[in-house]
Amino acid sequence: MPPAPLSLELKDDRPSFCRSVGWPGVGLYVLAFAVAGAHLYIAYIFTYFFQHLDREGAWAFFVLATLNILLVISHLFRWKTFAKEEGTVHWKNERQPEEESFTVWQRISAFKGHFDMNGKWFLSKTYISEIAESCTQLYNLITLYTCALPPGVVFGLCIFLVLDHAYRLRMVWAPTTASARDTHILVDLLVDVLCMVFPLAFMWFGFHVPMTVREMLLVVAWPTVSIVLKLDDLMEENVRRRTAARLVKTQMNYSFSKGHQRSSLFARTSLEEGVEAQLRSITKKTKWAVTLITAAAMLTFLTIGGMTVAVQVTCHPALWNACIVKIPFCRLKLACDCAVLYLDRHNFTRLPKALESMKGVRSMTVTRGPLTELPPLQGYEQLADVNASENRLKSIPNFPISLVSLNVEKNELRSLDVVQELQNLFEVYASYNNISVFPKIHENLLDLRVTNNTICNVQDTVRLQRLLIGNNKVVSLPEQALDPSYLNMCL
Repeated sequence: MPPAPLSLELKDDRPSFCRSVGWPGVGLYVLAFAVAGAHLYIAYIFTYFFQHLDREGAWAFFVLATLNILLVISHLFRWKTFAKEEGTVHWKNERQPEEESFTVWQRISAFKGHFDMNGKWFLSKTYISEIAESCTQLYNLITLYTCALPPGVVFGLCIFLVLDHAYRLRMVWAPTTASARDTHILVDLLVDVLCMVFPLAFMWFGFHVPMTVREMLLVVAWPTVSIVLKLDDLMEENVRRRTAARLVKTQMNYSFSKGHQRSSLFARTSLEEGVEAQLRSITKKTKWAVTLITAAAMLTFLTIGGMTVAVQVTCHPALWNACIVKIPFCRLKLACDCAVLYLDRHNFTRLPKALESMKGVRSMTVTRGPLTELPPLQGYEQLADVNASENRLKSIPNFPISLVSLNVEKNELRSLDVVQELQNLFEVYASYNNISVFPKIHENLLDLRVTNNTICNVQDTVRLQRLLIGNNKVVSLPEQALDPSYLNMCL
């Protein structure tokens, strides 16, 4: 067959960004940047406004953000290559280059191509990814969501996951076409995004449930990796599909002018060949295995969601009514447990003994009352935020190592030395007390407010970024007081 005329060769027509990438591609770039921005915001919060960059595990958020940014940069350099490859005309029965002529890099690229959207192992990669996602979501549901979200929200999340798995089951046995496959990946991409947004929207912004770095990574790490992989596939597929559409149109016009069908003159595009290769690589046994695993996960989500809203517990009325986030089925164990306790304008001098059963509490607010003492709190391993301001506390107990924020303003405290060993504590508010000795603090503490006390000597402030110490009886300051920035810190 003679070579194609120049007017037919799309590869000689310089690819245009608008034609090859277009608005759909730009939308994918924006999504990648949005995910990167979200991770930078999370890092901003967990590093206390980028002032504690060495916090354990915080580096992971920067890595996840960088992956999304590098993906866009990489694709901006590669989209022309995809367009030229897909725009090359191949005639019917045209002889392809011998495999022996491939370089090592070409062999590596060819192997990677088997996992791309038109590669023969793409469906296998998709099924494995979905099974991994199911395992991750099941683990998060049992260990985190049931212990940090109200039963109704947990049930809603479970229904969402059930619908997602039902859609997967349908796609396993539905006829596979390029269009259906691409739609499936877009739906999976949307599910990955929602699996991050949905829990965080309720935990962070809805109920203000404190989370550790590890828990945040459980929520965002796998969905982010999955999003990066899918965006990489979709960005390439977008260019190839748009280029192939123009190529097919040109080939059809040429074939019509010669009085032939397109299939009699030209080889199929990579998009057309890819679907058939993928179908051949997936056996019925594989489909049945995926079906059984998906159905089992779907049934598990439905069961846990139903039990979460169905269980009934009898608890201390005052504490249970003050519980904003009730978690009666935390880790699939029935208990009078609470994640966020908000007890304002109370009449307790001591908190009820029933509080001992609420070991899952993460945020405790007991304010504006006659409280004279707090119970021992070291056994509350998830406790991160304590607000006991405007009470009559004369001392405070030892806190768990997980504590991040402590507010004991407007009490009758004489000492704060219990905060010395709390390595995760970032902020302490203890103004309007009877503290006479500047507290010994951990080097990780960044914000200390002790105005309106009776402190005379300010000792080593370690790494404090903010110190409020007005209206005390200060007669001596540490050596760093000679630094002008220190005075600004004390304002």
